[in-house]
Amino acid sequence: MKSMILLALSALALESPMSNSEDNTIVVIRIFEDIIPETRTNRSAALSPIECHYHVMTGILELSFRSNLGAATVTLDNLTTGETSGYTGSSNAGMMTMPVESNSCYTMSIVTESGRSFRASFLTGASVDDE
Repeated sequence: MKSMILLALSALALESPMSNSEDNTIVVIRIFEDIIPETRTNRSAALSPIECHYHVMTGILELSFRSNLGAATVTLDNLTTGETSGYTGSSNAGMMTMPVESNSCYTMSIVTESGRSFRASFLTGASVDDE
């Protein structure tokens, strides 16, 4: 269902006139779960219960929760400015959005109510086109 809505929105975006200064790029940010190693190693790829997207044009970071993880506390560290921001929300809502500054380097940590811990590192700014 989400993919159909995204496809419809993408089609509408292609039909509307766009100026060269706008950048509708959405960057996918990989989120990794901090797991204590066990004696047995599972070598299969695991799907993270949290998806993260950075919207270049709006400067918004969007977290989408694939399952209910309870309350989630997000800490964003801007390594460029040294600023730290904290956000709390419920994964039951399905989504959290947070503003981020352009042209910055961030680390993000997410801790859930159940104690699960996730992390990501990413850069913000305009996309670079291959020429």
